[in-house]
Amino acid sequence: MILPSIDLMDGKAVQLQQGKTKILEREDVMALAEEFSRYGDLAVIDLDAARSINGDGSERKDSNRELVKTLCRRYPCRVGGGIRTRADAQELLAAGARKLIIGTAAEPGLLCTLPRERIIVALDALQGKVTSNGWQRIIEESVSARAQRLEQYCSGFLYTCIEREGMLQGPDLQTARMLARQTINRIGRRRHQHGSGRARHRRRRHGLPAGHGHLHGCTVACRRIHQRAAIPASKG
Repeated sequence: MILPSIDLMDGKAVQLQQGKTKILEREDVMALAEEFSRYGDLAVIDLDAARSINGDGSERKDSNRELVKTLCRRYPCRVGGGIRTRADAQELLAAGARKLIIGTAAEPGLLCTLPRERIIVALDALQGKVTSNGWQRIIEESVSARAQRLEQYCSGFLYTCIEREGMLQGPDLQTARMLARQTINRIGRRRHQHGSGRARHRRRRHGLPAGHGHLHGCTVACRRIHQRAAIPASKG
């Protein structure tokens, strides 16, 4: 299953390498969403909101919240970035978000107040350690420990290997397999490489169970996935 990903920064759709260097930018976000929506749910990530706390601890006010809500009203979306409070979550669910992707604020105190089946916990890892605030801070907790600690509060996880993000190197299959063995929940993976109809075969070959799907951003934006080769995502 392929889930096209739209990462938002300054009101535009972007692709970052390793969360730092911008390599792609598109201003026509709605047109991109219309194109991507033919494959099923969109994964919309508000990078500005995710980085609402700078690396030095100062607060930022940047956000693409209104654009995110507009996308949720028009298309089937799972959204993330800057969801820090129950009010944030309720606002996006009310706008029509199918699922919420929560990373920095993913702790039992918040998660237990939200519908478990609508929550995906982000596991954003740098050198095996969980990161927060849009990948700007490293937390001294391993990906597997975080997954096991929070699995009862969510319906699945979205795993990102930051070192590979936007590098067209494919997913970190070793960690994905480990997580699949250690948690009862589904594991989704962000991956940026050439995609094809062989994705399901690759998943079986590498021993990965069906999960939340692969999130494609850079490859789809670059049109390296041909429509006839892409695997439609189920809309259930």
